[in-house]
Amino acid sequence: MPPHPTFFTYKKNFENFGYYRTDFKIAADFELLIRFFYKNKLRYKYLALDVMKMRTGGTSTASIKSNIVLNQEIVKACKENGIYTNLPILFMKYFVKVWELILKE
Repeated sequence: MPPHPTFFTYKKNFENFGYYRTDFKIAADFELLIRFFYKNKLRYKYLALDVMKMRTGGTSTASIKSNIVLNQEIVKACKENGIYTNLPILFMKYFVKVWELILKE
């Protein structure tokens, strides 16, 4: 997932490929980025610059329920944009996150 707070694009890309989907409660940014980059092969350039600092928290991590909704929406977004995944595969990311926290300490 590219860091969406630092994603910039031309207005014409929204006009050509669509805007944020309002039927997604949490993962609209994820769906938009895979639709732009994966499905429509929009070119991008990574800039190795620190332009913002994100804090932890937010809607996607507010509760277990919101985390489940997030993952269900990710599965839906992937399916609609031609990427195979499922909930068990997605939940494996939490083992990686725990490992990252252990190594960070």
